[in-house]
Amino acid sequence: MVKTMVVEEYGLAPTPESPTLAALSTFAAFILCGLVPLITYQPHPEINTAQDIGNPAADAFLES
Repeated sequence: MVKTMVVEEYGLAPTPESPTLAALSTFAAFILCGLVPLITYQPHPEINTAQDIGNPAADAFLES
């Protein structure tokens, strides 16, 4: 009954056509979606954050 509903009503295949392709696409989606939040932590090449923000501890470290 459930197999019939999945195939006929939702148009989904009962099993993936290629388990390897399904695994690779899941892995790729996991990597891409997992990297999205990390993009904000990438440094900008023209900004030296330690000096431009004015962090006294970082300034003292860089001057020594």
